[in-house]
Amino acid sequence: MNTKNAIAMTTLSVIAIFAIMSITVSANEAFAVSITNYKMVEDTYAKVTFTFRDGVEETYFPVFKMTTSYVANSAAEFQLQGIVGDYPLLNEAMDQEYDFRLAPAETQYNYKKFIVDVDLVKGGVVQKNLHYVDCKVSGSTTDTVLDNAEGYTTTKTGFAIINVIDFDCMGVVQKTYANEYDRNVYSQNNLVDYGKHSQKLAEDVHSYATFYFNDGAERIDFPVFKLNTGFDEKSKDRPSFTVQGIVKPHKLLDNAIEKAKKVAGQPSLYNDDFQVNVDFANDSKTFRTLKYSDCRIEEYKVDTLFDKEEGYTGKSGFAIVEDITVTCAGLTTKNYPSENTVQSNPYMMGGMTQAFTTIILPHGEKETLNFPFFKQTSSTVTKVSQKISRLTPSFQLQGVVGDTPVLYKAVDLIRTRGPAGTDYQGLFSVVVDIVHNGKLVKTYNYDQCRVASYDVDTSFNAEEGYVGANGFALVGTYNFECTGYHPSNPSFEAMNVSEKAQNQSTSDLRNTDSWRIGFTVKQ
Repeated sequence: MNTKNAIAMTTLSVIAIFAIMSITVSANEAFAVSITNYKMVEDTYAKVTFTFRDGVEETYFPVFKMTTSYVANSAAEFQLQGIVGDYPLLNEAMDQEYDFRLAPAETQYNYKKFIVDVDLVKGGVVQKNLHYVDCKVSGSTTDTVLDNAEGYTTTKTGFAIINVIDFDCMGVVQKTYANEYDRNVYSQNNLVDYGKHSQKLAEDVHSYATFYFNDGAERIDFPVFKLNTGFDEKSKDRPSFTVQGIVKPHKLLDNAIEKAKKVAGQPSLYNDDFQVNVDFANDSKTFRTLKYSDCRIEEYKVDTLFDKEEGYTGKSGFAIVEDITVTCAGLTTKNYPSENTVQSNPYMMGGMTQAFTTIILPHGEKETLNFPFFKQTSSTVTKVSQKISRLTPSFQLQGVVGDTPVLYKAVDLIRTRGPAGTDYQGLFSVVVDIVHNGKLVKTYNYDQCRVASYDVDTSFNAEEGYVGANGFALVGTYNFECTGYHPSNPSFEAMNVSEKAQNQSTSDLRNTDSWRIGFTVKQ
C-alpha cells in the first residue's frame, strides 16, 4: 500500500468514526441532498429526515402535505412531492413497498418501518418540527407535470418528472420553536401582536384574527380567511371559519392546537375554549368585526401550494402554509358607522357597464353599492302545466369587503331570524340600476327582499398569491331572495311617451261676462 492510499484510508476512517458518533442506527450512513434551489415563499421550506434501520437520509422536497388532520383521532398520513432525485435509502423503501405489496400484512422487511422528522425551516431557522413515528411508504408513483401544450410551445416553462410518495404513520408530535419574528407586546392586556403580513391585498383589506386564551391573547394577520358556516338561513351548523398563512410559530395558538390533539377521541378529557375576534380592516378603518365565542380547534394541516410544473421550472414557486379551522358555539357581529352613502368601484368593467345596487331598509336607511359582480341567480318565470307562473326572484352580489354598514345590517338578520321559510322579519327593497357608458339602460326593482346567505372568502390563485404575482382579495358574497320583481327599460319607455294634442278646450275660452254687449252670464 502506498502513502497516498494510506492517507485516503485514514481520512475515510475518521469520517466513519464521526458518523458512528453522530447517529445511533446501524450502518451509520448519512445521505444529504442539497437544499432546494426552488423559489420558496418567505424562504420557508421542509427539511425531511428519514431514520431507517440502515442509516439516516436528509431530503429537501419542495412539496409537503398533511393528508390527515393533525388534531384528528386517526393515523398520521402525509405526502411528499419532488423531482426524482438521488435519495438511495428512500428509493429502496419505495421499491421494497412495491415488492412486498401483496405479502401478508405481518410480513417484515428491512425498510418497512422508519421514523420521519419534518423540520419546517425559515431562513435556516427551524420554526416547527413534526416527528412521525412507525412510518411506512403506503404508495409511490413517478409522474410528469406540465401545463398542457405550453410545455411544448414556449420556453417560459417546461416539464418536471417528479416522485409522489405517500406515507402512513402511527402517530405524530409537533414541536414549536421560539418565534424569531419582530412583534409588539402589550403588557397591559398581555396581547402579542404579530403585525401585518407583507402579501399584496386587493384594496388593502386585511383579516386580523385576535385569539383570546386564558393566559393571554395573540393578534395574527392571516392573508387567507374563509367563513365556513354561520350565515345561512338553511344551515344549523355551528359557526366555523378557516385561516391560512405561511407556517410560523404562534405560542398560544400552537398550544391550543396541541390541546385539541390530546383530547381528540378522549371523552374523559376536556378542551380549553377560547374567543376570537376577526376584524376586516384597512390602515384607516375597521369595517366589520365577527366575534366568536366558546371556540375550539377543529382541524390543523400543513400544505404546500404550487401550480403543476411552474414551481419546478422557476416560473413560479412553492408556498408551505398551515390551515387552521376553528369551530365555535356563538357568533355576534359589530358594524361601524360610515359617512359614505355610495360605494365606489375601482375595477376595470368591460364595455363600461356597471351595476349600482341600492338597498332601502324599512325605516328609510339606504345605501348604494357599486360591486363589480351582479348576477341574477334564478329565472323570473317557469312553465308549469302550460301556465306561466313567477318564481321567487333571487340575485347575488360579490365584492371586496368594505365600508357597507347598511348591507351588513341586512346580513346580520340571518342570525336573528327563525328557520328558513318561517320568519321574514326586516324585509327590504332593492333597486339595481345597470349603467352603460354613463347612461341608465336597465333597472331591476326587487320587493320584499332578504339576505338568505352570506359568505366571506379570500380569493387567490394557489401559490401565486403568496409569490406576489397576483395577491389576495377578501371577497364578500351576498345571496338575496325576494318575493317581488319588476324590470324597467328607461330607453324604451322614453321612446313611447305620447305627446298631448295642442287643441283648444272650452276652459281656454274667455269668460263670457267679458264678451261684447248682448251676451250675458246665465244665472
